[in-house]
Amino acid sequence: MKKLLFLLIFLVILTGCNQSEDSVFGENFLDNAKKGILDGCEIQLSESITQEVIIDELGTQEDIFYWEGGKGLKYNKCVYFFPDDGSEPPLHISSIEYNEDQLNITLDDVIREFGKPNYSKENDSIWLVIYEFDLYSLKFESIVQEPTTYRIKLMYNK
Repeated sequence: MKKLLFLLIFLVILTGCNQSEDSVFGENFLDNAKKGILDGCEIQLSESITQEVIIDELGTQEDIFYWEGGKGLKYNKCVYFFPDDGSEPPLHISSIEYNEDQLNITLDDVIREFGKPNYSKENDSIWLVIYEFDLYSLKFESIVQEPTTYRIKLMYNK
């Protein structure tokens, strides 16, 4: 009986040691991103999504602003961007950003979760990494002085 109890305790300890760290991302975060879905945002990145569709689905935006060559509609922590191509309203969504002051995701967390990025940059003020998939790219960005991610952007590959 003591041997059986010892074996059971040993197996529990061994199993616990072999488990990987919990992910800081949702269970399907990467699979969703590959399909144009950014966890935490309600609208999918799709060429069929127009400014009117977003307003119909989500109502009046909290803010409208222009950034990185496009028009952004902000809803909670998500910003839906449209290219500034001269059409009014802009035709189709170009990217989705999830913004939060502190996501508690470090550069090390991102690389540990997704592996080596296709592109990375780090200087005195920011770090960013980009992962490219078939149709979309996923960008993580942070300020070096505040080493946790504050922006995740899902965009079409160029």
